[in-house]
Amino acid sequence: MESEHPQMKPDLIRAVSRCWLSVKASGRKLLAELKHDLTFEQLIVLFILRDRDGQNLRDLSEAADRERTTMTRMVDGLEKRNLVVRVPDKTDMRNKLVYLTRQGRLMADGLDEHAEKFRKQAFEGLSEAQIADATRIIEKVVANLGCQE
Repeated sequence: MESEHPQMKPDLIRAVSRCWLSVKASGRKLLAELKHDLTFEQLIVLFILRDRDGQNLRDLSEAADRERTTMTRMVDGLEKRNLVVRVPDKTDMRNKLVYLTRQGRLMADGLDEHAEKFRKQAFEGLSEAQIADATRIIEKVVANLGCQE
């Protein structure tokens, strides 16, 4: 029997949300098993910087979907561990750009193998076509909501 409350029906947005929560929980568990003193959110920052090094805190906050104050604390922690460094922006000395250190890059690169195993586990039993379809659908929802990067 169909529920009278439409918000109680399973839907794509709820499924995507549950998926993201599962990704974060599994990622935290994996980092704990690997005995890395790194949060899942910090790992995301390292991967973002590896793909596009030298970002200001505003852009990094947007890319990681974190409040700027939270990102500031996160970068402080990564900087204390010598994984990132803040460098004054040559075009605007009031602005600081965040870069990976050699140690930060080595850590991010060293986790690639684990990230690939993680992806394989997540997509087990799904064909490439199914993954591509799901990706297209989610990207269309993002476009519809006007939240593209």
